[in-house]
Amino acid sequence: MLTKYENLMRYLNSLADLEDGWDSYGASAPASWTLDKARRIIDQANAKDFLPDAIVPDAEGGVALYWFGEGDKQAYLNLFDDGENLIVCTNKARTEIQIEECKDDLASIEQVFVDFQSYLTP
Repeated sequence: MLTKYENLMRYLNSLADLEDGWDSYGASAPASWTLDKARRIIDQANAKDFLPDAIVPDAEGGVALYWFGEGDKQAYLNLFDDGENLIVCTNKARTEIQIEECKDDLASIEQVFVDFQSYLTP
């Protein structure tokens, strides 16, 4: 049986096989550098025992890493193919939402993990 880390990495690696138009609406395939960045972040998350709960390809060539918390809270790190990163903390109804840009250096990503844990756990 595969670990959560192995399952996430296997799925992330499978996203490299997507082609433009993968969603039947003309979505761009995830960029290779975006997938590489996501792998590094998942490695970091694994070292901190804070793996994301889901990985979702983005229609603009990026990837989003999702963490789900108590009740209806969720947080995600959206890695865009242009190098921009956004962190989002919200409830599923999106009646509360916080959005910030984020650098992708080690310290910034570790701070994202701290902020997400604080937001997701009561």
